[in-house]
Amino acid sequence: MTNRFLKAGYVKNYSLSTLKIIFCGGAILKPESQKELKRLLPHVDILQAYGMTELGGIITCQMPHHKLGSCGSVVPNMQIKIVDPESGKTLGSNEMGELWAKSENIMTGYYRNPEATKSTIDKEGWLHSGDLCYIDENGEVFVVDRLKELIKYRGYQISPAEIEDLLLTHPAVLEIAVVAVPHSTDDEHPIAYVTKKHGATVLSKFFNVLTKIILQNMKFDI
Repeated sequence: MTNRFLKAGYVKNYSLSTLKIIFCGGAILKPESQKELKRLLPHVDILQAYGMTELGGIITCQMPHHKLGSCGSVVPNMQIKIVDPESGKTLGSNEMGELWAKSENIMTGYYRNPEATKSTIDKEGWLHSGDLCYIDENGEVFVVDRLKELIKYRGYQISPAEIEDLLLTHPAVLEIAVVAVPHSTDDEHPIAYVTKKHGATVLSKFFNVLTKIILQNMKFDI
């Protein structure tokens, strides 16, 4: 919704002098979007938070002094750590892994679904979020993607968000979502669902070529 609000351009047509804060959650607000919103609305605080219903609400909250694109730092009465999903090892600053969290008001479990509960909350009370994140040297949390949404391409794990970020730079793109489709030799290929801006014309060939370039580059970067 925030990206649509920004890219539609209507913000320039109205006086929003009484608007004080835009507070985002539920999906990642990219640094570029946050920066552009702040440029258009310099009097407004553009903030985001990260949370889960299972943990009783907000886990981390961004404040005005935090970095663009971060979800801020952990809130009171909440514990978090970043864990290697393969080994279970706790990771350090700027190392990417699954975010685990613990709180006093964590849920007792999924209703009539003990197996789902067991696979989400371990014996020590840590809830495995399924989100790929890292914590920087200042304690700020950055959400990268959902672990289960990673695309497996020729043995490499690729974040759909990386592809979405690049395709969003195209001036005709309003919204985009990238998902995986099975491929007979490469495991999976990405497919992009695009909403273009009203009146914009775009060649589908552009996206096909660009996606191939992205994948080729990622093979060497990962």
